[in-house]
Amino acid sequence: MASRLPLLEERFQFVGLLSLVIHSILRQLGFWLAALWASVLLLSAAATSSSSGDSLGRSAVVLLRDECFSCHGETKQKAGLSLLTREQVLKGSEEGPVVQEGRPKESRLLALVLPGADPHMPPRKQLAPGQIQTLRDWIRRGLPWDASVLSDEPALRPVSLEL
Repeated sequence: MASRLPLLEERFQFVGLLSLVIHSILRQLGFWLAALWASVLLLSAAATSSSSGDSLGRSAVVLLRDECFSCHGETKQKAGLSLLTREQVLKGSEEGPVVQEGRPKESRLLALVLPGADPHMPPRKQLAPGQIQTLRDWIRRGLPWDASVLSDEPALRPVSLEL
């Protein structure tokens, strides 16, 4: 029995050492798994942000095309303002910039479409609250631009005839 005691002590020491090694490996593995998980979350958030930016860019360009291009497009550029490209939007009009990228409260374009603005754009129409919010979000997110919209046909507007 006395001869077995050192053997048992060696085994316990070995098991203790093995336990420490396994614990250390699991901690490092846990770190790497956590790092991998964080990377996956960040990539998925970036993809979601990118796709929502694309959607927002599409919505904003459709809105500009349908509501603004008749006065600030290819054939007319009232006040020297063309809204046909992101670069032209950033350039602004004869009076200067119309948007402050990322700062909707400081952007004249947004101020001019709000109810009660003077002058008011579009001149004889009030944009819906959802359209104004689209412009606000678009400016806040840095004016994402979907140029493919410009090759699409404009949305048809319903016409009612009164007899």
